[in-house]
Amino acid sequence: AASDVYKRQDRGYHTGAFIGSRVLDRRFGLGRGFDVYGDRMPAETIGEYGYPERDAEAVTDVALEWLRGLPAGEPFFLWIHYYDPHAPYAPAGIAAGATVEAAYSAEIAAVDRQIGRLLAALPGRVPDHLVAVVGDHGEALGAHGERTHGVFLYRETLEVPLILAGPGVPSGHREETTVAIRGLAATLLRLIGADEAAGHFEPGLVVNSASDQVTAVYSESQMPLAAYGWAPLEAITTDRWRFISAPRQELYDLAEDPSESFNVAESNEKVARRLERRLGELKAAMSVGDAEDAELDHETAEALRALGYVAGTLGAGDGIDPKDGMAILAAMDQARTVLNRGESRRAMEILGPLVERNPSNIPLLTRLAQAQLETGQVKSALSTYERAVELDPGSEFLRLNLAHALRRSGRVEEARGAYEAVLSIDSRNLPAWLN
Repeated sequence: AASDVYKRQDRGYHTGAFIGSRVLDRRFGLGRGFDVYGDRMPAETIGEYGYPERDAEAVTDVALEWLRGLPAGEPFFLWIHYYDPHAPYAPAGIAAGATVEAAYSAEIAAVDRQIGRLLAALPGRVPDHLVAVVGDHGEALGAHGERTHGVFLYRETLEVPLILAGPGVPSGHREETTVAIRGLAATLLRLIGADEAAGHFEPGLVVNSASDQVTAVYSESQMPLAAYGWAPLEAITTDRWRFISAPRQELYDLAEDPSESFNVAESNEKVARRLERRLGELKAAMSVGDAEDAELDHETAEALRALGYVAGTLGAGDGIDPKDGMAILAAMDQARTVLNRGESRRAMEILGPLVERNPSNIPLLTRLAQAQLETGQVKSALSTYERAVELDPGSEFLRLNLAHALRRSGRVEEARGAYEAVLSIDSRNLPAWLN
């Protein structure tokens, strides 16, 4: 069984993971197989961008402490998750008024320094260790109208750093073939000689120039549907083309148009149809058969639902093409600015028509509820928060907002129940405990 791969005693490895954000909390099942899974955050501050985090220096500190406690000469697997290059961009020492690009770059530089510190502290000779550095997404920083990430499937967010070094990896080689980071697990296992274990995972990456493998990479974004009630996106990428399945389909020639500025789906209809069929084949190959019939305990189901990973939990949404949805987000940002100035009624004038157009947009509903609360429309605000919770019942953040509103309205016992509902999803949610 694939689960056997995770048992460190099979190969004598000590296993440790140290996490930079609650987004990878152990309740999502990611701690499986680790002797130590360090996911304790120093604070439970919750803002627009979600989960509590700790900086790269703090994560490196606890990882190095674990390394120092290992028996000399014994093998280990160490996973470190750095979260700093992620919105909101707030690096230490950044000058007031710095651009978003400068702040983002400073966060990347901070992580780079900590990786250097980590490598310098590894036991033995650094070249003897197999090291992988990989990103999970980029930040759009305004490209294609997206400020951060999660909505679109374009180069700026899909293409990420992937660096391998160590025994069995050709030094100084740059792989030009399109690859998917899903192949990293099998690659690492094969490089340490665990070929039978690697067979449980997605095929490995190309790690030498002798291969003529051509890979088609599947990508998807469910966030447009899960968060905003828009149409979800799927894409297939080859060395030359990227096809995006959307209400208005997109095709980009990456060789001629690396910025993906010109949609050539109509003028290259044969290519678009061929890639659309290949996209369908990739999806069919990823089918998990009867997995939908598997029984999940309540806590696991709620955790997976919070991440959008349980089939059937996402409704049909409002069918808006994410390309058109960017205008809604821009108006929503305008409403936030107005709200921050204390002009709640003006914010409601902006938000009301948006909600009518896009009633499944959860952040939009939370903004409207905030404006309703601040104008004294408590009953309406509670109703709006409840609509948001119905759309995403596994979100502790939505339930926390609802609990705060209930408490503010004097409905103390209902607020108590709402806070307890938050804790049933995330037992370490400090604001819920305190309230």
